[in-house]
Amino acid sequence: GATQAGSCKRRARADLRRAVSSAVAGARSSAALLAGLPLLGLLLGAAMGAHPLAVLTGSGAGRLVCCIGVLLDAAGVLWTQRLVARAEWAC
Repeated sequence: GATQAGSCKRRARADLRRAVSSAVAGARSSAALLAGLPLLGLLLGAAMGAHPLAVLTGSGAGRLVCCIGVLLDAAGVLWTQRLVARAEWAC
């Protein structure tokens, strides 16, 4: 009776947690990939001889663009973490 109902509820909650974890796995991996893309861009630019670090640190405009990029990248990572946490908290 009551013990069986409690067991069913626990099983249903565990199933829901697994489903939510699977659903947000794509968001987590996408966030990790997008967070790393700026580094890949710097490496590719350096490999082509474009000197991206010199461009980003050699002038006021470059430093401003670099700071804005870092802030936007960090905001994206934090936003994704918050969305994932809220989805997991809801279950």
